[in-house]
Amino acid sequence: MKKEKLKFYRNAFKYSLLHIFGCKFTGEDMETAPNRIADILKTAYERYKTIGLITTNLILFGLALLLMVGADIGSNVIDILWIKECINFLVGIICLMKFEVFKSKAPTEYLKFSFIFLSVISHSFWIITYIFLVIFENLTILYHN
Repeated sequence: MKKEKLKFYRNAFKYSLLHIFGCKFTGEDMETAPNRIADILKTAYERYKTIGLITTNLILFGLALLLMVGADIGSNVIDILWIKECINFLVGIICLMKFEVFKSKAPTEYLKFSFIFLSVISHSFWIITYIFLVIFENLTILYHN
C-alpha cells in the first residue's frame, strides 16, 4: 500500500512538472495513470481520502504557486509597462494550461476561462487568482457527480 501511494505521488509530481510547460506525461504505467488533473484529484480522494487529496494538491499546484508569487513580485517591482504585460500574458497562458481549460466542453471550463481572461485584462494579483482556481477545481471534483 505504501509503495503504491508513493508511486502515485511520484507520477503526480512528474505530471505536474511536465504539465506546466505543456509537455505530455509518459509514465511507465500510462494506461492506468490518470491523464487530467481532475482525474488525478478524484483518484487521490477515492484511494487516500482527505490526506491524499491535500498531498496531491500540494504536489500538483505547489510549483506553479511559486511561479504566481514570482509573477506578482515581478509585476510590482518592474516599472516597464511592456515587461509587465508580458509577465501578465505568460502567467495567464500558464494558468490556461495548468487548469486544462480547453480539454473538455463542460460549463465549468468556460467559467475558468472567463475568470483567467478577466484576470489578464484587469491585472489582478495572480496568487489570489491561482488559489481561487485551485479551490474551484477541488470543489468541482468533490461535488460533481
